[in-house]
Amino acid sequence: MQASNSQIDTAASAAALEPFFAETAACFDHAARSAGRRTHKGRVGPFSFSLEFAGPALEPRILPAFGHRIAADAAQGAVPDLRVFLWDAQSTGVVAPVPPWEWGAFVRNEVFVGDRFKIVYKGDSGSLLMYDAGTRRAVCWVREADHIPYYETGAPLLPVMNWWLESKGCQLAHAGAVGGPDGGVLLVGRGGSGKSTTALACLAGGLEYAGDDYCVLAATAPVRVHSLYCSAKLAADSRDRLPGLTAAIYNPRAAGSEKTLYFLNRLFPDRMATGFPLRAVLLPRISGTAATAMRPVSPAVALRALAPSTIFQLAGAGGAALRTLASILRSVPCFEFSVGSDLARIPEVVRSFLQNGVAL
Repeated sequence: MQASNSQIDTAASAAALEPFFAETAACFDHAARSAGRRTHKGRVGPFSFSLEFAGPALEPRILPAFGHRIAADAAQGAVPDLRVFLWDAQSTGVVAPVPPWEWGAFVRNEVFVGDRFKIVYKGDSGSLLMYDAGTRRAVCWVREADHIPYYETGAPLLPVMNWWLESKGCQLAHAGAVGGPDGGVLLVGRGGSGKSTTALACLAGGLEYAGDDYCVLAATAPVRVHSLYCSAKLAADSRDRLPGLTAAIYNPRAAGSEKTLYFLNRLFPDRMATGFPLRAVLLPRISGTAATAMRPVSPAVALRALAPSTIFQLAGAGGAALRTLASILRSVPCFEFSVGSDLARIPEVVRSFLQNGVAL
């Protein structure tokens, strides 16, 4: 059991958290009776989920990133494997119950991860995410929908999705992925390495897109990549190099350090990947030249590029995630991918590798 930045008493937590979760779920039911219940069903790989909203206020902040995963023809009678209940206080008038512990009111991101209950509370924006692993249900409450930051709209419910998918033998990774039905590549690296530019150049060049910042790895043999979000984020200098994506921009007036957020299913619905076998891992690096090329690196080098940011960004992640990532990286070849300024060349190099198995 792991706790940080909170006053949860671990000895009493199991007894305290079950009734608190039930009370929080009852608050959602109250909000839904007042504002109306709106259910959207979707899939990540073979796994089904539902997002159940009380009223419409949160839908524009949560649904767009799942746009390619929400199924218009989902069987309404089928019971999903994960149910998430979402509401805000501003539009429904229903606040979350007072928790049975004392939160630090100004701590940005408080995390508690137990065997059954897992929690993220954000005091700065006023939000509560709580997952019950025993029933595979989660609650998401925020004070005001308009205060959800743009980067969370690009990757909504990230902790909940990670905790749920982990129980399915999957590992969420801070990585991009592109490819096709017969196989694809994972793109790993810290911010500014060229990961997003590579993913989006490949999408524009005809490859299927599974993500630029987060994707799901099914630790099977062979490893499969599943797409979770259809979003992408680019800094202003990279955005200007890909003007063909302008129609997919969510925040056209992004200012300061805010990146441009895209929802790519708007432009390329037929190139949003459902999943593919993992054929290789690429570590993009801006080359400073026009040429794009690949050279082999060890799995250890790839792990150093992937693991720290993945573990840091996933609430409660630790040794188990590190071991899973290390095992996956040992199962496929890894390459440094020198990203050149000729963006049309980037998808050609990736496609050639996927077709011929040879690094150019």
